[in-house]
Amino acid sequence: MLRASAMFRRSQILQRGKLSHRQYMRTFWTRYADVLGKSRDRDPARFLRASDGMSPRRVVIPDVTLHARHRANDHLDVFIDDEDRSQYLELLRNACREHAIDVHNYTLMRTHSHVLLTPRTVEGLPQAMHDVGQAYSRYFNRKHERGGTLWHGPYDAKEVPDEEYALICMRYIEQNSVRANIVARPEEYEWSSYAIHACGKPSDWIVPHAVYNALGKTPGERQAAFRAVCGEPLPQTQIRGLREPFCCRRRSNTPRSADLAMMLD
Repeated sequence: MLRASAMFRRSQILQRGKLSHRQYMRTFWTRYADVLGKSRDRDPARFLRASDGMSPRRVVIPDVTLHARHRANDHLDVFIDDEDRSQYLELLRNACREHAIDVHNYTLMRTHSHVLLTPRTVEGLPQAMHDVGQAYSRYFNRKHERGGTLWHGPYDAKEVPDEEYALICMRYIEQNSVRANIVARPEEYEWSSYAIHACGKPSDWIVPHAVYNALGKTPGERQAAFRAVCGEPLPQTQIRGLREPFCCRRRSNTPRSADLAMMLD
């Protein structure tokens, strides 16, 4: 049988112009369906829709929480004034509603945004972030009379593997403005979700994460617990871990090329 090395000569095939990326992936999934059928994503067309324009490793699993980041190209200031920040949040809210994504926490910095969210479909997150990035680029370039690329790629995301990591992500996101010396306390920063979780500020689109709901039996208890949790700075070891390169982990039951070689021998 063919070894994985023969299966993965993608670059050579594409360079000769015989197949587009989409055609290659469809051929791969069809020909080796007996192997890849063991993965959780059995439909090749579904995989292709979810991975369009993205690294194949950045696969979205429905109902798995992600820490997503939208980063400006070349450290450009993309949120210059309050109108910019309001526009981005409005686009994010509308896109996440349209594509069935629960947004739990967010913060906007000068050059990037952080969002803790849970997509409910495979296709929802890539499409939502594409819509937000494209619409905001048009708005920003028109308003500030500039042209060219605004974002450093579509978006980055990391899976949130457990409850402890989810709470760390919440603290990291809400404390961003304090670490950047923009404000002295997180409640002083208007462009994050801190006031919603810690002070009971009304919101028609933020969905509390299950970890937040477990902080107390009543809204007052949850808010007090969240204030206490966010009042403690994160250790540098946890901050460094959260700042590691963003890229969703490959699904644990999706075969790697080395695994495929063993399975096909």
